[in-house]
Amino acid sequence: MIVTGRPSDGQLIAEIAAHSDRVRKGNHRCSLSCCPHCGRAPEPALFFRRHALRHREFLVIEGRYVRSVFALLARWRCPFCRRTFTEYPSFALPHKRYAIPNMAPRALKYVEDDGVSYRKSVLNTYLPIFHRPGPADGPGAYDDREPVLAHTTLYRWVSALGRDSWPAPPGGQPPARSIPADWKFLTTSRRDVLLACRRHCLMLAGLG
Repeated sequence: MIVTGRPSDGQLIAEIAAHSDRVRKGNHRCSLSCCPHCGRAPEPALFFRRHALRHREFLVIEGRYVRSVFALLARWRCPFCRRTFTEYPSFALPHKRYAIPNMAPRALKYVEDDGVSYRKSVLNTYLPIFHRPGPADGPGAYDDREPVLAHTTLYRWVSALGRDSWPAPPGGQPPARSIPADWKFLTTSRRDVLLACRRHCLMLAGLG
């Protein structure tokens, strides 16, 4: 999945819908090679068993608006420790409602461009991004007078994409640059998060 360019909103929504359809029909196998709890890898005869379905709401950015898209995620049970876990598809992160193809390009631009701030990175053609009300939205469900994509949201995206739990990119580290800009961090730990965020965004784009 290429994330450095802005993906087509329709393609992303179609990808979420296709994943939900596979999960709903039950013709979907778990993509994880080992249990996230005990770390054991089951043999073919003891593959992960589907435990339940989980409904999730994802937010997809469409130009200057954010659209709610509902999806189904599969939960699996480990044959060894008997614990259950949610499998997150390639477009999703745990505890994040926005899809990765929307998160990664903005996070990468913020880290790599010395002149871009958090506030500038959440704008679309210099204008704020609002929620697009839908027919299922009840009265007062959203305040479409206030931007929903705030600079603090991008800060959390960078933090999530800069976690140490992400795997190292294949083929070594991306080409080194004198980044990030000194004004973008106050501590060495935050600097490391920014560097890890860049590395993982490039990995997602197949450039790492």
